Amino acid sequence: MVTFPIVYLSIIIIFLTFLSIILTLQAFNLYKENQIVKVLKNDYTIVQNFKSISYPITVIYWQRKIYVEALKLSQLILKNENDYTNEQLSFIYTKIANLYATFNYLDLAIDNYKLALAKTPHSIISLTRVAQLLQRKQSYSLAMQTYQKILTLDSHNKTALQEIKIIKKML
Repeated sequence: MVTFPIVYLSIIIIFLTFLSIILTLQAFNLYKENQIVKVLKNDYTIVQNFKSISYPITVIYWQRKIYVEALKLSQLILKNENDYTNEQLSFIYTKIANLYATFNYLDLAIDNYKLALAKTPHSIISLTRVAQLLQRKQSYSLAMQTYQKILTLDSHNKTALQEIKIIKKML
């Protein structure tokens, strides 16, 4: 009977140790992100290095859902497209499209996903989102074409296969 509480307490101590490790790692990541943001806001010499750090700062703002700041930096990045990779530009267009879709501006969301696809044409995620938004707009034939394009890139894509079946039933 005496060993049961010891085993129980040992399990609790192990659980709390893992929990503290996870929380500590998250705290370190948050601290690192805060330091990057602090540098951007307080250091005036950063203007010379703005191009090299503007994208990582923008990613942090998008992750934290600080949309006003993310949109401001994204706008600056998109004005200087030649300084960034296609993947970085596609990320920004995708995030803007997600924001438009959240507020039910479907046409603007689709336009931004298409801009993202112009930078990374084989993005199955962007193609899927365009197809889903076209379905929401009840443009089933365009959605079907988009899902078929997904299948040319990934013939086993479950989402595309399922949605094509649904659309065929509707048509």
